[in-house]
Amino acid sequence: MDISLIIPVLNERENIAQLYAELVGVLADEGLAEYEIIFV
Repeated sequence: MDISLIIPVLNERENIAQLYAELVGVLADEGLAEYEIIFV
């Protein structure tokens, strides 16, 4: 695993999909193939 991200998302239901898409794009641009994103 290259990186783990823990993202607090209280009251952010409408923004989670966009945030996820942007994070995946940035991680791919940085060449990180193995990662986990944990929304809490």
